[in-house]
Amino acid sequence: IDAAVDGLYIEDEAKHRYNAGKITWHPLDMMRAADLEESDEEVYLIDQVMLLDGFTLISGYQKAGKSTLIMHNLLPSLLLGTKFLGVHEVVVPDLTVHLINVEVHQNPFLRFYLNDETIRSHPNLWVTTLRGHEGDFDIMTKEHYDSLVDQHKDIDVLVIDGVEQILAAFGI
Repeated sequence: IDAAVDGLYIEDEAKHRYNAGKITWHPLDMMRAADLEESDEEVYLIDQVMLLDGFTLISGYQKAGKSTLIMHNLLPSLLLGTKFLGVHEVVVPDLTVHLINVEVHQNPFLRFYLNDETIRSHPNLWVTTLRGHEGDFDIMTKEHYDSLVDQHKDIDVLVIDGVEQILAAFGI
């Protein structure tokens, strides 16, 4: 029932923002593949998995284990330098991580998903829960976007668990 109510809320919020004209679209920057320049070797945070200056997307069906993968594999790798999935070396250990979760409320989130005390108490882990407030992560308005960029200037890795709900709040 909670999931259905959350879905209706997100859909309503998306319609409201769309009708209010808060969503702006920008044309894509396109270039001919032949014009691409040779680039330096890519630098990874986690070897062959997560680029230093890039985006990594973990996707899957609902309840497939994405949050569990983040909590029990990705966070220990980024914060403690443990091998990701027991295989991939962490090239840049001891990172500052901001985890934004939109699926659970704060108390159950901290107690259940972050049940490893070493991770939960790590000084480089910042946590935000957005359940019911997905629209607060507004990257569509320049003022809000600039504020988020400034707020994250000392964060090495931003992990968003539940990006679909944030995109839905903006009608995307």
